[in-house]
Amino acid sequence: MKQASNSLLTFYPIPFKAKPRMPEFLRDEAPVGGRLFTPFRICQEMSLRISISFLLELFCMLRSFVRFRLGEGRIRSLLSAICMILFAASLYAIEGRATGPVLAILKEQVSVTSNKVVFQDIADIQGADVVQLEILKKIQLCDAPPFGIALTLSQNQIREQIQKAAGFIPEMAITGAAIVQIKLQGKKISSEDIEPRLKEYLAKTTSWKESEIEILSIENLEGVELPLGAVTLQVSSRKAVMGHGRIIFPVEIVQGGQVLRCFWPTAEIRIHAGIVKAAKAIRPGAAIAAEDTVLLPAEIADLHGDYIRSPEEIIGKISNRNFAAGNPLTRGAFVNPFLVKHGETIQLRLERNGIVLTALCQAEQDGRLGQTINVRSREFSTLLKAQVTGRAEVRIQ
Repeated sequence: MKQASNSLLTFYPIPFKAKPRMPEFLRDEAPVGGRLFTPFRICQEMSLRISISFLLELFCMLRSFVRFRLGEGRIRSLLSAICMILFAASLYAIEGRATGPVLAILKEQVSVTSNKVVFQDIADIQGADVVQLEILKKIQLCDAPPFGIALTLSQNQIREQIQKAAGFIPEMAITGAAIVQIKLQGKKISSEDIEPRLKEYLAKTTSWKESEIEILSIENLEGVELPLGAVTLQVSSRKAVMGHGRIIFPVEIVQGGQVLRCFWPTAEIRIHAGIVKAAKAIRPGAAIAAEDTVLLPAEIADLHGDYIRSPEEIIGKISNRNFAAGNPLTRGAFVNPFLVKHGETIQLRLERNGIVLTALCQAEQDGRLGQTINVRSREFSTLLKAQVTGRAEVRIQ
């Protein structure tokens, strides 16, 4: 009696069977952990070296197109496909991130607001990889210089700092300025910051009051900045240069009691004040009377002009120049009259410890009020020095 063949066993060879890469044997000859498998031929357990190469024993090699469609090959093949897709995607992402050209164009001069200088402060950085650009932009190159001092970095120094922080980037090109000048940015100064200080300075050094001074404009402030924080401005004690309606003056920037910088702006100034003018023509040698003067408001451009501010200042004085009606009167054009004349007899007063003595003497020279002149005593013919105190009067203290 013939034994019926096991129809459940796979006939060999199968028309669609690919050439096996592993030795095969029947199910009955290959129990694995007591579990039953399909009656198809299965592959041997792979060695550790081979299993690592196929993603840590997640799958075996496909045995045939038929087996791929049937049995245990379906699950394992699906796992292998997913792992291969994820692995390829990760490789593509890493490769795409690591590659890509980068161009950095350095600037010649930059002003920074932070105490730390980063790459994006000094260069325009271009590239396709956004993540890589963000990393490069935030690389710290150096500390910002103190305010008022410029720091320079060369291309080689910048390239070395980039390589220390991010490593060698083969497709990165650095162009632009050969040397970058860096300074700490401050607050821009305006004319409103200087105007009160200038008025205060002019009120101290001239005869004008702050309320009489009008500042039309202040120039030469380009490139001048104030450091961040508490600072003060002051007009230096150095002498300013004054012209007709203009002044060049030194301004110091002070922080923490230390002068950080001194600069020289130019200001255009007008004075609005009342001054004494000639009410009529005045000739040299004429003594000034009250009717010769008039007080009128005026706009004055000459900051050096020492104008008479009140008629009482020159009443009784002598003019030493001509003045037309309406001309402003200046102090230098008038002198006190001679109260003592050479050769005349005058009265001499001597004051000591509250005791007053008087005597007659002879003036040896002309003298105005307040001047010290030589006089000679009539009794002793002694030459003395005395101060003119009034008409034909001198005093010795």
